[in-house]
Amino acid sequence: MAKRVAKSIGTIIASIILGFIPPAIIAMSIEANIIDLNLSVEVLIIFWLLSSIVFSFPVKRFLDNNIKTRKSKWETPTQIRDRVISTPQFVGRLDKKNGLLETTARMVELDMVNQPTYWNPNGEEYNVIRLRGEILDQNGSPREIVPVEIKAKRKDWVGSIADGDRIRVMGKFEDDGILHTDSAFNYSTNSIVGNRK
Repeated sequence: MAKRVAKSIGTIIASIILGFIPPAIIAMSIEANIIDLNLSVEVLIIFWLLSSIVFSFPVKRFLDNNIKTRKSKWETPTQIRDRVISTPQFVGRLDKKNGLLETTARMVELDMVNQPTYWNPNGEEYNVIRLRGEILDQNGSPREIVPVEIKAKRKDWVGSIADGDRIRVMGKFEDDGILHTDSAFNYSTNSIVGNRK
């Protein structure tokens, strides 16, 4: 959510700055008598707003692509699934900064929670999978343990994870040290687990 808000604010600011350039050039050209137009300040402000709206589309596309490129340094799950499944000892990978984890699921627990909301005091039902991800050293011993929680509305839930499944999780590490997400990709079953949207 915070990343979405930051991206929206960045898009708005960049669009306003870029949208200011065309009316500023016109205003300077009128001031320097390069072009002979009789435009009021109000017209230039309207032109600025329209330019900002026009610039918002490429700026948003650029930010989306940039974030995807930064976040997806790894190949997509479908690109590497065969390699992950055929590796006898899957050591796993972890990128804490971007919230990316590939691991073998251990100690998998499925739970159901009821979470009250402002508009629904009876609450909304959520499925929760808690598991332990392991990053192994070359000898097969756990080098790092990563707690994971996958939580999504029960009505939107698909798939499952069993102990020993090889999975990819993309989420966010919260203050509790747990990698939180609403979905994961299960290499072993070749399917999404959690929120189907």
